[in-house]
Amino acid sequence: MKRPAYPAASVMSIGAAAAVGRRSHSTAPVAATAYQAGSSALVGSLPAVSTGRVAKNEPCTTGRNSQKPASSRAAIRQATCRAATPARRFRALFTVQIRAKNIQGSYTSSNQEPMEAYVLLDYDNVVPLVRQALPAISARLHTALEQYAPNLDDVHIRLYGGWYDIAGLTSLGTVVTQEIAQHFPIAILATQGTNIVRRIFCELASSLIDSGPDILVWTFRRRRGIRSRLTSLRPQNCAAGGQCLIQSVVKWSRGKCPIPGCNVTAEDAFSYCEQKLVDTLLCCDLVALAGRTPPPSIFVLSEDDDMMPAFLMAGRAGARIWRCQTRPVTNPVYEVLLKRYNVQTIAI
Repeated sequence: MKRPAYPAASVMSIGAAAAVGRRSHSTAPVAATAYQAGSSALVGSLPAVSTGRVAKNEPCTTGRNSQKPASSRAAIRQATCRAATPARRFRALFTVQIRAKNIQGSYTSSNQEPMEAYVLLDYDNVVPLVRQALPAISARLHTALEQYAPNLDDVHIRLYGGWYDIAGLTSLGTVVTQEIAQHFPIAILATQGTNIVRRIFCELASSLIDSGPDILVWTFRRRRGIRSRLTSLRPQNCAAGGQCLIQSVVKWSRGKCPIPGCNVTAEDAFSYCEQKLVDTLLCCDLVALAGRTPPPSIFVLSEDDDMMPAFLMAGRAGARIWRCQTRPVTNPVYEVLLKRYNVQTIAI
């Protein structure tokens, strides 16, 4: 059935529509980027818009202080609030956004009910390896998604890391938040034409996926001392010969100064940074997503073997899970077990 045309106006943003289907903690401007399906090449951009938040059962208005004509707001409410599910309201808002901005393109889906995908990305474990910005990583991810799960609708990328220190958002968390605001959401266009077939969203994973308002703070901490005890491998080709400082480093790692009689400890001399709650948060989200009915497709980017128990538990729930690796698997000891639990290992 043909949808009615709506008057040209600046209406609710894509970021506000996204809040219907997921909780968002960002208030920075969002720019929607468009890519052609089957390609990582940028083909166009939607105009920058501002984020907002729409509760599940609230009327879909544009705000008390809006300067937009009442007829536009009424059209938005008519197009969205009748929808029975958050996903349909999401689609309606997105279509109104595109029509009101006079962009040649609309959101279409190949599925009667949306089949979403979630990408759980261990940021500090993966991004330093690939040394790419988030849009480039998203393009690589989308290529893998089209190969292994081609009939998906929206894709939600969650970035796991130590985003908060004792004072608030860390400097890296601020940079990543700005990068997300600049490049996301990404609109995937049809191979031919301007229909939007998929959207890619990105957010910091700062809370459990089913408990968005409960932010987990202080996930980045500075500790005094040296984190682990070291053991020397006694290399024979050290240029310092008998004056090699390896044994001194080993003694420092055991908590004391290597000089006899010195009372300085490793906690007096060194400090290190660590992340807390991050791996556990990713594992909890993986199991929670696998328990949904129906479960979405789940892609996990991490080189950390500590997550194997969570992979197995999520696989037992019947979810489609892909373990994405950025480099060849050198220790395939778990591969047979993962396959038994319907978890596939793929390279991106």
